[in-house]
Amino acid sequence: MLTYHLPASLKFLNWSLLYTPSRDGTFYSTFFEKCSNEEYTLLVVKDTANNIFGAFCTEVWQKS
Repeated sequence: MLTYHLPASLKFLNWSLLYTPSRDGTFYSTFFEKCSNEEYTLLVVKDTANNIFGAFCTEVWQKS
């Protein structure tokens, strides 16, 4: 489980799926609409070569 690798203070937060291209589409603006008000996000990406990578983000997403 991914939460095992998070800092102890964040392991037991109520994590939920905010955005997925299969449900929400692939528009850049939709990603920001869904994620822009969240203080902590875990980004997980699977590329076309089936590599999986990601990031734990501690700042609110902003368009720039």
